[in-house]
Amino acid sequence: MSDLIDLPPAPEAIRTFTQAIVTPRLELRLVEAADVEALYRHFADWEVVRWLARPSWPMEPAMMADFLDGCSGRQAAGEAAYRAIARDGEAVGAIDWSYGGGASYLGYWLGRAHWGQGLMSEAAAAFVDAIFAVSNERAILSGVFEGNVASHAIQMKLGFVETGLSVHYSVPRGVDLRHIDTKLTRTARRVAALKATT
Repeated sequence: MSDLIDLPPAPEAIRTFTQAIVTPRLELRLVEAADVEALYRHFADWEVVRWLARPSWPMEPAMMADFLDGCSGRQAAGEAAYRAIARDGEAVGAIDWSYGGGASYLGYWLGRAHWGQGLMSEAAAAFVDAIFAVSNERAILSGVFEGNVASHAIQMKLGFVETGLSVHYSVPRGVDLRHIDTKLTRTARRVAALKATT
């Protein structure tokens, strides 16, 4: 893929990845101070948090505020690009591109009131396409805890494939859980995007 030569590596790309991404129903944009209340309201829900690995539970407003305050610093360090998923101007979830150990990772969550409408698929498709457009990454890693059927279906629709099983510690649940590891290559993404339009 000679076209990748002109694209920067992930840490450099993350540092400059500040543009908003607009889809038919959503805007994926940098988090604003005004988003804290809305994001907390959607995130402080066990049915959302139980599928994630790192957040503490119960979630307190100050925890959300502190995390969001640190987003610009993590982006400046080339570690993570975090976006609010906004619908009709309100932040209803979030999506992030993190980099560590030589690999890029996709993470996301959406408020329960907005499940089942295809919004997360719409947001994630636009986001992974942007990652491939601005960086020389050949693949993006992700995954789900076993039982998270909806999130697994989103990843399969985008072109991710299962690469194995691992065990990750769930901070909110306080236990080790089986995790389905997934990977999305540029080629697989192009094929999935083409299928979605036919």
